Amino acid sequence: MVYAERRVSAFMQGRLGPNRVGPQGLLQPIADGIKFLMKEDIIPAGVDKPIFILAPAILLIPALMTFAVIPFGSDISLFGRQIPLQVADVNVGILYILA
Repeated sequence: MVYAERRVSAFMQGRLGPNRVGPQGLLQPIADGIKFLMKEDIIPAGVDKPIFILAPAILLIPALMTFAVIPFGSDISLFGRQIPLQVADVNVGILYILA
């Protein structure tokens, strides 16, 4: 029943499924990319435009910085040098992550 409802609503709204765009849906990623690039940025009135645009990066950078102190494996040897698989060797790494 749910399948029929979804099919009817997709037909009424004129939506195409992923296997309808090109052969076997192979062109779907290209269609999605074009759709993404053509979208309009809507900025609400009364907001600080630079902060509104930079807000995702402001939130993402500290979250990704926690991965700097997590070792992802033992050291590897490359051209005679020992290379640790972590960005920063912080002695208080756990405290840094939990802070």
